[in-house]
Amino acid sequence: MLHCVVFYIIFELHFPLFFQNFL
Repeated sequence: MLHCVVFYIIFELHFPLFFQNFL
């Protein structure tokens, strides 16, 4: 579970605009 959280944080840091547009 921690690995998923870390991966999510890293992915969000790399693609912040993607998450903003998606949401």
